[in-house]
Amino acid sequence: MPLYNETVGTMTYDNLINSNDFPLITGLRAIAAGQGELKRGTALAVSASTGKLSVLGAADSEGEDLTPYGILCDDVDATEETTAEVYLSGHFNRGSLITKDGAEITDAQAEEYRKQGIYLDNSMK
Repeated sequence: MPLYNETVGTMTYDNLINSNDFPLITGLRAIAAGQGELKRGTALAVSASTGKLSVLGAADSEGEDLTPYGILCDDVDATEETTAEVYLSGHFNRGSLITKDGAEITDAQAEEYRKQGIYLDNSMK
């Protein structure tokens, strides 16, 4: 006899995606080595010199500031250089994004994300 009241799994909402008003587009991108375990929702920035992504708020090995680029789709181990799926566009909850040492995303950085097709707003619960 089938069990119709069995719990198969659970889901926890992370409040990362704010709405579906703007399409979610993803792509595989190179993540720079030496960053350890990165969580879903990590704000990523690109290095102009290497083209690799790092956590927003970091500087690359030459001290260059990184330009806001995308948002990590899933947890990934970036101890070594790796490839991960990254949101390239969408509408996200600014307060749910993870940055280097918990830094706040500045308005200038949010504007750079907007130019990339990523819109940031605070979630209204």
